[in-house]
Amino acid sequence: SALEETYLSIVRQYGERVWGYVELDQGDTNTKRTTRRRLEDSGLAPIPVYTPLNDPPEYLAELCEEYERICIGGIARISTSERLRIMTAVAARARADTWIHLLGVTPSPWQLALPCHSSDSGGWLGGVKWGREHSHANLQTVAELSPECLHRGLQCCLSVARRWQRSPRKRNHSRDLQ
Repeated sequence: SALEETYLSIVRQYGERVWGYVELDQGDTNTKRTTRRRLEDSGLAPIPVYTPLNDPPEYLAELCEEYERICIGGIARISTSERLRIMTAVAARARADTWIHLLGVTPSPWQLALPCHSSDSGGWLGGVKWGREHSHANLQTVAELSPECLHRGLQCCLSVARRWQRSPRKRNHSRDLQ
């Protein structure tokens, strides 16, 4: 598929420079296994994704046995209380020595109660993106955003998006990193 070809190209280009990269998390559990094995057979080492709302609990145990690091996906858009409930169940089944990374979850104080080691998101831009008055990063509120700031931030994001749309699509990114 075009997605897999793009993924392979990017990982091969930057893979040695990053701490890890997430597998192509698509389809059911068997599809994810097949895709991951194909990537591994080509010499890659993607970090597998367990999606608690879709994957059976046995799949979590399987991933924890085979891999030192796993990602938890599909929980970014659920409530904090539901996330805590799910992650408590994950903790009961996961190995204690498995590194757990939450996909799409902005680091915030409630996360300290979760059995995870890291998380990622663009949530630090949430104040601008969603018009909120506070923006969080590194487990803290980092900004009190006025309506004027929100408006200017939105204008900036739109400007960057427009420039990106007009930019040449075929840039040599490896040259940029050297």
